Amino acid sequence: HVTQYSVSVYENSLPWDPNPFWDAFNYKPLTVAGYLQDKADFEDLVVRAGLRLDYLDSKARVRAFPESLGSPPAISDSLLPVAAKWRVSPRLGISYPITERIKFRFSYGHFFKNPMFNNLFSYAEKTAAELRGRGNVIVGNADMSAEKTIAYEFGFDAQLSDFFQFDLTAFYKDVFDLSGIRVVPALPQPYSMFYNVEYARIQGFEATLTKILSDYWAARAGYTFQIAKGTASDAFAQYGRSDPYKIDYYLDQDQRHTVSGDLTFSFPEDFVFLPLRSFDVSGVANYGSGTPYTPTDTRGSPTGPENSARLPATFGIDARVGREFRFGGMSLQLTCDIANVLNTTTVINVHTATGLPNETGRRITVNEFGPGLAFGDLYYHPARDFNKDGYITRYEAYRSYIVAYNDRNDPPTYYGPPRKIRLGANLSF
Repeated sequence: HVTQYSVSVYENSLPWDPNPFWDAFNYKPLTVAGYLQDKADFEDLVVRAGLRLDYLDSKARVRAFPESLGSPPAISDSLLPVAAKWRVSPRLGISYPITERIKFRFSYGHFFKNPMFNNLFSYAEKTAAELRGRGNVIVGNADMSAEKTIAYEFGFDAQLSDFFQFDLTAFYKDVFDLSGIRVVPALPQPYSMFYNVEYARIQGFEATLTKILSDYWAARAGYTFQIAKGTASDAFAQYGRSDPYKIDYYLDQDQRHTVSGDLTFSFPEDFVFLPLRSFDVSGVANYGSGTPYTPTDTRGSPTGPENSARLPATFGIDARVGREFRFGGMSLQLTCDIANVLNTTTVINVHTATGLPNETGRRITVNEFGPGLAFGDLYYHPARDFNKDGYITRYEAYRSYIVAYNDRNDPPTYYGPPRKIRLGANLSF
């Protein structure tokens, strides 16, 4: 599989600034991927083996002397072409029946993922003078390698009966060469650049019990335990750190426990109870333990280790109801989808000083406000003048500020969506 990309960016993220972050580039990277697989049967043992080839030619250049921003342009602005990169990743899968109803399986594989193109190309060919003239620039690195994952998976599935099946899977992943940011100690001014420097490790297991549709109902229940640790939760996590983390910690994605279950009832058109004929109803419930964040004080300074606190757990139920009507060779399908049936308040972000979505931890007193504002003053506003006497007292200024402060610091983006009901109709003939 051959893909020729065209990556163009024309960006100015600070158009109001006389010295903005602006960038413009056009690259045409080429990727090639190929895969070979073979299967061998040894009586009951089934072995699948494969090889995948990944090739990337970024068709870009990198700085020849990244630490020399103060040298003459012939040195500081010199660029070198990036060599094409290719990777071969082996894959192996084995399955073996222990009994007629229990089957063991194992898989092992290497997987490669190319870095995001923006991490390769952004600001990559800026002159040294441009980098010196604008601080906080993060320079792309077209010489980065692909991110590498080595994954192991063990599992077995058991057919408990004609209708019930149980599956247990244990997994382990090492992820190397993740994109991250490091400071380039350039003279006379350092800057930041992307490198293959981060690492992650994910391990856990998943158990699932499934009942196939019989006697008008089906069900599934699943539980996943997972630990995700590494040196950075994303490519920008260590931006600005003079001493980057070298010891892994719990990543933002470390959701330790997840539980899910669904239940379906489906009745045929000849069901004995007339109101339930061609009627379907299903529900899905999901629970997730809280993901980590770093606690801070009200000024944003950490008060504990990285990602040592947890968001609240989440829980939600979704449902779907459907009924089909047939008449005159036509079919009318009516559906009702309900997301968040219980209208549960789901917290997805918090203020790191308190662990709450609506409380920053800052204590505001009436003494922080001036003696008052009269009508005609630049900062007078009638909405703050509660008794409409043309004068904002110290207490009115305090009250109005508290209302605005609480509105600003209880953002809807810190919560999951409320209950949502969608009705649908589909007529076919």
